[in-house]
Amino acid sequence: MANVDEGLMAKYKPLIQEFSLMDDTFMSKVFEDKECAELVLSIILGKKLKVINVKTQYEIDNLHGRSIRLDIRAVDENGNLYDIEIENDQKRATPKRGRFNISLMDADTLDKGEPWNDLPETYMIFITRDDVLHGNKPIYHIDRTIKELDHKLFDDEAHIIYVPSKMQDDTELGRLMHDFNCKDPSEMYNKTLAERTGYFKNSEEGVSAMCAIMEKVRLDERRETMLECIKRIMFSDNILAKDAMEKLAVPEEEQDIYIEMLKKSK
Repeated sequence: MANVDEGLMAKYKPLIQEFSLMDDTFMSKVFEDKECAELVLSIILGKKLKVINVKTQYEIDNLHGRSIRLDIRAVDENGNLYDIEIENDQKRATPKRGRFNISLMDADTLDKGEPWNDLPETYMIFITRDDVLHGNKPIYHIDRTIKELDHKLFDDEAHIIYVPSKMQDDTELGRLMHDFNCKDPSEMYNKTLAERTGYFKNSEEGVSAMCAIMEKVRLDERRETMLECIKRIMFSDNILAKDAMEKLAVPEEEQDIYIEMLKKSK
């Protein structure tokens, strides 16, 4: 059980009650559960599958450029890979982000010397607040095709799917999107999601765990802001990181943290 003081409970508990599964921080905890991830993927893909591994906020480092952090990364029993991104900002649900995420997922999967055909089938799934493709459809499937062959499927097994969460008709997928926007677990259609969501909203242990995570997120955001200040002073004054931190009165016990953050950000 996560232990947090009464001050943090008083600070964060009202905010937790306002969360839905469209909120990254809350969603990350709910979908640490394989059953919840399996349920969502089965409904979106329209077929039963078995998830054998799921990680939330999964980081893939790119030594030569931009790295990524996947909201939900799941692997099924056939080795197929799934990235589910909850996206409330239309600008962040762009086609090129889907392309980039799949490219790094592939790079993270295939070891040096392994044949290309060992690449797993990969799904990049955007669950978006708005209908970013503007087709008034409940789901969009994007796959590469060959123009000269009457748009025959290219069959590289890389798929991008968009699911607008505002499309909440009386179908299994529509009811799932309703549940993603629900703040009150008692109003959810799906029992599995309702129980898991209710745990983090209503139980002492679940609320305590969420409070601890929210405090960590606050601290991480503060450190990211400070890191940008350190970089800016290093560049403008042409000085070393340690000198920049002294100018900003960064506590000595935290300086090693920022040194490591600087290394990772290069």
